[in-house]
Amino acid sequence: MPGMGERWESNNPHLAGLRVWRVEGFEKHLIFYRATDDGIEVVRVVHGARDISSVLESGRLD
Repeated sequence: MPGMGERWESNNPHLAGLRVWRVEGFEKHLIFYRATDDGIEVVRVVHGARDISSVLESGRLD
């Protein structure tokens, strides 16, 4: 169910379609992913205390 995560809003076209999910038992960690035809592509796992926007904006994710 790749659509379960919340959409990550950004004006950066490289972040288009990105979703975020918190895993039970690891609430401080965020999984950023994209839906694909075959399932999902995990783009990055980030600790919630980080400056998430800076981490995601720091490099291309494709």
